[in-house]
Amino acid sequence: MEQEQTKRSLNHRFFAALIEFVLKHPKRIVILSVIFTILSVLAIALRFDIRSDMKDLMPPDSQVVKDMYAISDRMGSITTLKIYLKTPELKALSEADRESEAYRSCIE
Repeated sequence: MEQEQTKRSLNHRFFAALIEFVLKHPKRIVILSVIFTILSVLAIALRFDIRSDMKDLMPPDSQVVKDMYAISDRMGSITTLKIYLKTPELKALSEADRESEAYRSCIE
């Protein structure tokens, strides 16, 4: 029990001193925070190789990568690809939608 109170007392004194330091030196805290942030960003940028292109993350002999290169060569980009279809099946879908709406209105 006494050991637990000593531990709490140490924690209390530590955080009280920390709070007092922060309140007395706000400019130093901001400057140190900015310096640490810049150093952290530089360390991450220099140490880690960040690749966001999907083609770089897959094996180069993969069929998916080959297809991505083929699409990219033909279309110029694969980031946005809109496909428009004209088929009688779409008319059937719209008819099914109308029928389901009619059915729902009968139920309600």
